[in-house]
Amino acid sequence: MDAQVWCCLKRACYSVIMTMTISCGQQTTGNLSAVSSSSKSYSPPISTSGISKLIGDTPLANNPNVSVGVPSAGNNPEIMISRKQYVISWNHQFRQPNFVAWRLSNADMGKVQRQNNFAVDPELHRHLSERGVGRAVEPNEYQGSCFDRGHLIPSADRTANVADNSQTFLMSNMMPQTAHLNRVTWQHLEHHARTLVRGTNDTLFIVAGPVFAESPGHIGPDQDIGVPSHNFKIIVKMDDSGKPQVLASVLMPNVTSTGTDPIVDHDQACEDSHSFQDNTLATEDESDWEQYKTPVATIEQTAGLELSFLH
Repeated sequence: MDAQVWCCLKRACYSVIMTMTISCGQQTTGNLSAVSSSSKSYSPPISTSGISKLIGDTPLANNPNVSVGVPSAGNNPEIMISRKQYVISWNHQFRQPNFVAWRLSNADMGKVQRQNNFAVDPELHRHLSERGVGRAVEPNEYQGSCFDRGHLIPSADRTANVADNSQTFLMSNMMPQTAHLNRVTWQHLEHHARTLVRGTNDTLFIVAGPVFAESPGHIGPDQDIGVPSHNFKIIVKMDDSGKPQVLASVLMPNVTSTGTDPIVDHDQACEDSHSFQDNTLATEDESDWEQYKTPVATIEQTAGLELSFLH
C-alpha cells in the first residue's frame, strides 16, 4: 500500500477523536497502544544513539531538562540543540522546533526582567551554514506577518539570571502564533504551570511544539516559515513512585480572536496583533486552556512525535 494512503487511513481513525484538520502527509511514529503506567516499571530513555545532529553546550544524556525522558521527533527533520536551559528539536523544513523540552522549578524563577533581545541562534546558524541545509531564522523575518514570535519555553520560566532569560529569545525557540493564542490562552497555561511550582520544591517537565496542517501557510521574506495549525503542550510531574504523571496535555488552535484562520483572515490577525495587550488578560478566563485538553496519544499522532516515556 502506498505510504501516503496508509498515513491518511491512520489519520482518518483519529478524526473520531478530533474534529480538526490534521495533515495526512506528515509521517508519524507514535504508539497508541493503551499502556497502564502502573503495570510497567519506569526507566527514562536517555539514549542519543539515534541522533546524528547534536549541538549545544550540554551533553543530552546529562541534560536535566529531559531527565524524565527524551522525546523522539519521529520522521520529522531534526537538529537537536541541548543546552542547560532547554532541549530543542529543530526542524529545518518548517524553520522552527518540532518540540522544546524543559524543566521548571521555583529556582528557575527570579527577579530578572524580560530581556526582549530576540536574536538569531548562532550555533544553529553556524551548523546550518557549514552543512548547507538551510539557515537559521532572523528576528525580523516575522515582520509584517501579524504573527507573534511565540516562545515555546517562556521568558518567564527563566528569570533566575540574564543569561538564562536571553537564551529564551533565540529565534530557534520561536514559532508563529496569533496574538490571540500567544497573549491569551497560551499565556494562561504558562501562568498555570508557574503557579504549580512557585514557592514549592516541585519540578515540572514540559514539552511543547507546533502541529501543521496538510498544506500549511507560510510567512517570512521567502515564505518558508511554516505556520502551525495548532500548538501542543504537555506538563509532567514525577509522582511519589518516580513515574511521570501528566498534569496537563493540550492542543490549541492557532486562530484569531474570532476563530478564523490567520492566513485566510489576515485582516483579523493584524487587528488582533495591534489591539491585544497584556493588560487585557485580567479580564480573561485564566482557565480557558482547559477546553483544549487532549490525550497525549493524540498529540503524538498529530505532531508526529513519540513520547513513549509517558506511557
